[in-house]
Amino acid sequence: CVASNNVGTATHGSRVTVDVEKVSFTKLLRSNVELNETETVTLECETSHTVSTKWRHNGAELSGMDHRELVQEGRSHRLIIKRATLNDAGTYTCGVKDQLTSCTVVVHGMKPDFVRKLEDFEVKEQEVAILEVEISSETADVTWIKDGLPIEPVPGKLDVEKKGNVRKLLIRSTSVHDEGEYTCTLGDQECTAEVTVIELPPQIHTKMQDVIVTRGDKATLEVELTKGDALVRWFKDDKEL
Repeated sequence: CVASNNVGTATHGSRVTVDVEKVSFTKLLRSNVELNETETVTLECETSHTVSTKWRHNGAELSGMDHRELVQEGRSHRLIIKRATLNDAGTYTCGVKDQLTSCTVVVHGMKPDFVRKLEDFEVKEQEVAILEVEISSETADVTWIKDGLPIEPVPGKLDVEKKGNVRKLLIRSTSVHDEGEYTCTLGDQECTAEVTVIELPPQIHTKMQDVIVTRGDKATLEVELTKGDALVRWFKDDKEL
């Protein structure tokens, strides 16, 4: 409070304390909200006084540090859910002390589509082949198929990745056995690519070692190849055996 005259000015202040017990919601949350996946929605309520509130989703308190933003302006309290996913469905509450207002949010999943499909490609033997598609959903799953049979992940050999809108199948240490027709299915949609593995020529991995044997005994000469089915030719003194 400020009072003034031609002599001077006097001020006096006092602290105002809001009794939380007497705070009430003057505007409740909508009881039900429906939206499609990737859309943004705002949940809003209002209190009788300017106080802090707590927002919860299915009982877990929200921090406002992710895609769900908490906004307070005076007595207005808003929760903004950006680019909603199926995981954002559920019951939301805004509370102060033991008073609550709640809203049930339903998120309808969108039918996902292929944004970028598989393409035919070649890969050198022993390298990593990466089959990659991009879809319109961050949550939808795809199924990988080779020559008509579902692919089961094998750690270190066949790995699948799901990151954002991208889905990958990684084939490590490729061999000619990995050649074929690969299909990625998404609901009732699919795309296909032909994978060709360029075979490397066989090489001697472990060379022969000198061998000393007694006359009349058997001598064994051995080499190890990079390919088990490769054919070899043996020579003695430059003459083929």
